[in-house]
Amino acid sequence: MDVILALVGLGIVLWALSALLSPPKRHKEFSLHDQDEATISALGGSGIPDLSKLEPEEKKIKMKEG
Repeated sequence: MDVILALVGLGIVLWALSALLSPPKRHKEFSLHDQDEATISALGGSGIPDLSKLEPEEKKIKMKEG
């Protein structure tokens, strides 16, 4: 009887250690852009400007100058 309890206890301890040492599975993989946005937002910034939105503005400024 004591041997069975010891084996059950050892099994539970080994199972708990394996659960603690293995990293949890991620539900969603985040892109580098998402990570950068979250970091800047957490630090109080407004985020990274979208380059596709900046291009037309630069073209308008160049056209006005020329």
